[in-house]
Amino acid sequence: MVGPQMTWLWYRVIIMNQPNVVEMPQNMQEPALDDKADPQSTVSPIPEISDVTTNKPDRGYSRLSMISMVVFSGLAIGSDGFNASIIGNLELIMGVIYPDSLTTAVAARLSNAFMVGMIIGMLSFGYISDKLGRKTGAVLTTILLVLGIALSAGASGITENGMFWMLIIARGVAGVGAGGLVSNSS
Repeated sequence: MVGPQMTWLWYRVIIMNQPNVVEMPQNMQEPALDDKADPQSTVSPIPEISDVTTNKPDRGYSRLSMISMVVFSGLAIGSDGFNASIIGNLELIMGVIYPDSLTTAVAARLSNAFMVGMIIGMLSFGYISDKLGRKTGAVLTTILLVLGIALSAGASGITENGMFWMLIIARGVAGVGAGGLVSNSS
């Protein structure tokens, strides 16, 4: 199998992703061996660009828009891992600073708020992204994640318990954003 037959096989295997099809179309012939053969007498094994049609609709997104979407989604998912794991270290520090206020119940709420928020975000933003679009869903979840992280960084209260409750709620908001990004990016 040489010449156009091999070219057709590679075209079907690589371009068309149809590895089980090895036969050549009926109208394709071996090229003539004499020098006087008309170059137009054989059918080209690879169709012209104008012959290939795609059924992909033009969504109007630029290449930069798609690349930035992937980069920012990856950064957001990476920050979700950081947010999920950092609270263990912070609980140790807060236990030294606020020994009377940081009870085991408050520490458990701090640890679980992000995970509960992630579950809510995963379940809700799958539906929201289907209705509003993936890009809109990614923007909304990123806004929630950044808002939750900013609220966590600025957590304060009149009392120490007020500060912990603000931190718990802020971590829950960040968890909703992170969970939404997970379901929206996969």
